[in-house]
Amino acid sequence: MGSTTLGSYDPALCASKCNAITGCLGINIYFERDPTVEPAARCNNPRSTTVIKCVFWGGYVEAANAKNMGQWRADFHVVIAGSNGYMKEGVPNVPGFTGQFLGQKTINAPSDCNGKDTFMGSKVFSTSIFNPNLCAAACRSQNEYNTAHPPSDGHRPMICKFFTTYLLAQNGNPQGQYCALYTQKWDSSYATNNGQYRGNDHYTIGLSFSYYNTETPGFPVCPNDIAYLRSQGAEFCTSYISYSAPTESATVSTTVSNTQ
Repeated sequence: MGSTTLGSYDPALCASKCNAITGCLGINIYFERDPTVEPAARCNNPRSTTVIKCVFWGGYVEAANAKNMGQWRADFHVVIAGSNGYMKEGVPNVPGFTGQFLGQKTINAPSDCNGKDTFMGSKVFSTSIFNPNLCAAACRSQNEYNTAHPPSDGHRPMICKFFTTYLLAQNGNPQGQYCALYTQKWDSSYATNNGQYRGNDHYTIGLSFSYYNTETPGFPVCPNDIAYLRSQGAEFCTSYISYSAPTESATVSTTVSNTQ
């Protein structure tokens, strides 16, 4: 996403510049030994100067991606030192959703209380900067389609109530932003998926978040779906709790005749 130079080695200053850039998620700050003039035939090894660089990233910054070891320019050796990377841990705002940071793992969702799979499908975005709002748009779009095309057997349509998103890498090379849609919310205790091997390829997860849909809670699936009951059943519950059954009392008397 670009870079700038700093007057001193100041990660906080570098981070503040990242915060001012839309989509900037991480920084890399380092010293670089540069030539004072461009090496050429008459001066192929000029005097050096030290430049402090602040580089902005819209993806995951990790050691596996640190492949720039410097270079040769004619007889001048460009050297990199003191390289450190930093990632934002704040949860990006997504209107209508509540999010949490999962780090380098994602949700490994079990079946719901009825033994049903809660996974609805996935989307991969590889042509833009990392943006959880892309997943939210996919979640909303899926809900609109499913609501407009309900199952012919009379069952309720599947509603996206939760999604996870992260940067997927293959052998350290970014593959894109992955979004997984679910019919049920899962808390961070289910974040046990940290990637996998497929043959000789190692797939890893970075910059992982989960988001719960608060604008379209969907239908209750399990008896303990308290969030739904609170949001959708409040009126009924309130009227039920305040309900008082009518009472009626009756006095029964019996007259016994006294005969002799």
